[in-house]
Amino acid sequence: MGISLRKKIVISAINFTEGGPLRVLKDFLDAAVNYLGPEWDVVALVNNKNFFDIKRVQFIDFTYSKKSWLIRIFYEWIFFWFLSKKLKADLWFSFHDITPNVIARRQSVYCHNPAPFYNVSFKETLLEPSLYLFSKLYQYIYRIGIEKNYHVVVQQDWLRKEFSKNFHIKNIVVANPIPNKMKNFFKPKAKSIVIFTYPALPRAFKNFEIICEAANILTKNNIFNFEVRLTIDGSENRYSYGIVKKYSRLSVIKFIGKQDNLGMHELYTETGCLVFPSKLETWGLPISEAKRYKIPMILADLPYAREAVGEYDRVKFFPSLNAMELSKMMLKFINSNLVFEHTISNKIDPPFAKNWTDLVKILVKGL
Repeated sequence: MGISLRKKIVISAINFTEGGPLRVLKDFLDAAVNYLGPEWDVVALVNNKNFFDIKRVQFIDFTYSKKSWLIRIFYEWIFFWFLSKKLKADLWFSFHDITPNVIARRQSVYCHNPAPFYNVSFKETLLEPSLYLFSKLYQYIYRIGIEKNYHVVVQQDWLRKEFSKNFHIKNIVVANPIPNKMKNFFKPKAKSIVIFTYPALPRAFKNFEIICEAANILTKNNIFNFEVRLTIDGSENRYSYGIVKKYSRLSVIKFIGKQDNLGMHELYTETGCLVFPSKLETWGLPISEAKRYKIPMILADLPYAREAVGEYDRVKFFPSLNAMELSKMMLKFINSNLVFEHTISNKIDPPFAKNWTDLVKILVKGL
């Protein structure tokens, strides 16, 4: 009986349904089908195959995966073991932090939840109890079976250092979540008022209140020739409801809700300055997107933001909890006298993937 020359990669991402995680998954799948030769079969375990339009990928739906954590654990640690015996993967790559219980020639895991390395405040716990739970739970979830992985993939170097320190592993790949081809978009002239934009999902650590309070400070000083656009509308959860209820009285703040790809493109083309005050990110995709549009940025002075922005000459950093300092920078930007910093990219030690194709190469090398 002849030996089969075909190979198979299984990508597991059954909980990705929106925002940055879904974009990351699509970018990785595009890179995989473009890099891997015709001898490779590409199988993707997803929540809903209707989210995708990528040829050569066999999609398998798991529409109940987000119903509860028990269902999720059942899939990862029980069902996938039986499925892996059937699929016979050369590489099983899990996008879900959890190391699944599978049989494969090689398995790797993508860890993108930084919650274990974040001190959740009492206020954030009240607003989003699951954030505190996950910050504690993931310290144990990450450990279970992590040594079974040929590679552990993280998005930034500061996360690699945390994983190395906390889990005592060395096989950590830093992979920047950057599409292979980044097109720089034309940015039209500024409008009559300055538009500050903060595109993010409503999580307690996203720090929407800081940009809202900065806007409040400006209006108290009779500054009204600006607008703040936030991609929440108050219907999403307790946190966003509280933000909208408190600050909807301010005419300068526009709660525009979640945007699709076209809506985000239009938003970026009208944006004068990106403000990104989030206290916790594995990357911060809007920072990369704003660079494509050559948009000036005011970012939280935190390691993730400095690493994500890389080399850029139109960025300023502010203390992430200081609304007064942010308001001063916003006012200077409105008056066209904000002095920007010129940042540079730090050298990252290998193994390092600067884009998704680089990561695919690293993951399948030797198979």
